Amino acid sequence: MKTFALILLMIAMPPGYCADVGNVNSSGLIRVGIIDAAKSATLELRGKTNVVDLSSGKQRQFAKTLPLTLSASPQGLKLGDFSVGSSVRITPLEGEDRVRVNNKVYRGSLLARRNDDNSVTVVEELGLEEYLYGVLPAEMGPDWPLEALKAQAVVARTYALYSLKRFADSGFDLSADVRSQAYSGSTQDNPKIIEAVHATTGEVLGWKGQLVHAFFHANCGGRTSPPVWGGDKMRPLDGVHCPYCKNSKDYSWEISFANDKLLAFVHTMGLTAAKKIKSMRVLERNSGARVLLLKISTDAGSKTVDFKDFRNYLGSTLLRSSYIIHIIPHKYSYTFVGRGYGHGVGMCQDGAKEMAKIGRSYKQILKFYYPGAEIDTWQD
Repeated sequence: MKTFALILLMIAMPPGYCADVGNVNSSGLIRVGIIDAAKSATLELRGKTNVVDLSSGKQRQFAKTLPLTLSASPQGLKLGDFSVGSSVRITPLEGEDRVRVNNKVYRGSLLARRNDDNSVTVVEELGLEEYLYGVLPAEMGPDWPLEALKAQAVVARTYALYSLKRFADSGFDLSADVRSQAYSGSTQDNPKIIEAVHATTGEVLGWKGQLVHAFFHANCGGRTSPPVWGGDKMRPLDGVHCPYCKNSKDYSWEISFANDKLLAFVHTMGLTAAKKIKSMRVLERNSGARVLLLKISTDAGSKTVDFKDFRNYLGSTLLRSSYIIHIIPHKYSYTFVGRGYGHGVGMCQDGAKEMAKIGRSYKQILKFYYPGAEIDTWQD
């Protein structure tokens, strides 16, 4: 088993990561953007909590459960009736007491900042392993088999470390939504989740001395796919045939869209005179059978469109993936017959769940979905 040295993490970190304005030792900490440029946020301080105005250094301690509204103005932040400068640190001081933000509970220290447009951003600072406690229940759930949860822990840890640069301009490392990976704070702390994280502490996926960009998705529909967006070309992401997810409700599906809805999309693509769709056909797929380009013919001409844009317009929860088997025309609509849910790259979560149920270990699951990758150890 190899060991990833500290230099690997430093490469992934945004500039200035360790030079925290709050003078907190950030070694081993990551920053999660839990509120990103919102008009306001509702906070509830639960138990003894320390609040530090990072502009002036002034402190205030709250000793009881207290709901507060966080808002911003050109003068700075306002936390209830407590006016401060442009940034403030909020730290729970006792035991299991937490801070609640917009009805979700967070275990770490919070950094709130006023943005130039008078919006507020709230960032949670916590250890990588603690961060995973909030990822696994959001991405799988404590009722999933332990070996699947262990696989998810390794994948989520790898993905987090690989992605630390992405939101540097916004003042945090990872978002709390699907732009990074879903994160629920400490609202759903669960012993089984914690066991899965502890059992894999520090483990990441590596390939030829670098971290794997460890994507994952809900259901692959029978085969995983290389990235449809290009890039990330490495053997562990080439895609595999997967026989394990076929009993899931997302394995195969169909959905119909009315012609009017499809025409509205065509109009956004520049064919504003189109009144009738004459045909729709797939022009290009990648090696994982995902649709890349779609040709839409109308009475006002035809348009070749990026299927990603088409899916986003119609709704990615309706048109569940780009793995389209058939497009069936009707008089007033088109039916899309497809497979899987999500982009199809990396680990199929439904497949991992089934593999764990039939006795596969988390290492076997990872080896299957990321062929050629090694389980290495990251050390801070």
